[in-house]
Amino acid sequence: MPVSHRYASISDMHWRCVMAVKFDHENLDAYQVALQMVAWADGQLRGAVPSLAAKDHLRRAAESIVRNIVRANSKRTSADRAKIFDVSYGSSLECAACLDVLCAWEVMEKGDAVIGKALLDRIVAMLIGLRAAKSLEVCESRGQYGVNAKVNERCFFAHEQLRVYQSALRFVHWCARLIRTKSIGLSRGRELDQHSTGVVLNIAEGNG
Repeated sequence: MPVSHRYASISDMHWRCVMAVKFDHENLDAYQVALQMVAWADGQLRGAVPSLAAKDHLRRAAESIVRNIVRANSKRTSADRAKIFDVSYGSSLECAACLDVLCAWEVMEKGDAVIGKALLDRIVAMLIGLRAAKSLEVCESRGQYGVNAKVNERCFFAHEQLRVYQSALRFVHWCARLIRTKSIGLSRGRELDQHSTGVVLNIAEGNG
């Protein structure tokens, strides 16, 4: 066999071995669905206003869900795992709030937000099951967490029913209209966007 072909065969064999390697966290359904959320969010954000605060928050929060599932699964005690799964849970609620903010800015359709919230609903249900698990299993059972019950027909998460949350979203919508009229300066507009978005996200995450 020619040397070049021999090296090609070794390279192919090495690549197949690499592809066969699988880390423990990759067996978790929660991790796989969280990756779907990252990909979905990235697709939705491509056409959004570049400087919008909710856009950056959504991307970071979606990636935080994935990162902290990996971190939690690497811990050896139930208490440590639960603490970090809580961070993923909070990031999931933050993502849901970001979708509402994007709708308030009218850069995302409500139907698209429902698709994103359905993914987040699945993630939250799994995280609750993983947090409650006492064992150190690397793969959760589907029956362990079941289907997360809806708060009501219009809401996925409890914070969506809070009057303060709805008022904060109305404030974001008002701010968006004000910023679009350019009656305030660019730097002030960015600050108003960041702070009004922060109010909504903190209510959602704090309520969780």
